[in-house]
Amino acid sequence: MTEGPLSVRVQREQEAFNEGLQRDGYMRVFAHTSHLFLKRRDQIVFDELEYAQGKNVLELGSISWKAWIDDNDIEPANLHCINISQEEIKQGERNARFSKVKPHFHLMDAHSLEFEDESFDFVYGCAILHHLDYNRALDEICRVLKPGGRILFAEPLGI
Repeated sequence: MTEGPLSVRVQREQEAFNEGLQRDGYMRVFAHTSHLFLKRRDQIVFDELEYAQGKNVLELGSISWKAWIDDNDIEPANLHCINISQEEIKQGERNARFSKVKPHFHLMDAHSLEFEDESFDFVYGCAILHHLDYNRALDEICRVLKPGGRILFAEPLGI
């Protein structure tokens, strides 16, 4: 995992997610506003996801693959999902039990990706960037992304 001042931030995030992320409050508020942007956001996301078909794919996170990849019949050559939370990894593994897509789950920090350079054609995530040190994480994403590869992130406040 990350060292130095950033490690405190990562540890705080890890503890919060391991204690069990409570999405109920967010979903109550989101239910009243989601129609304003979800349809358009989802169209952009799903158009971009077509690129992942048959490719080596990395998700920063371990939950979104179910809705984004599996439920939309995208079949990557390989799908790797990382998360700093063992509880979120377990949730992803539970989701994978009945899935045709079989992700590889890794307990890993996005600030220090343990993959070879130029390993992935497509890197994506949902509601993850605001948890990260952008510069450090984007340096790592660019390092593991193949030349000509694509990056897609959807955040609560935009894509």
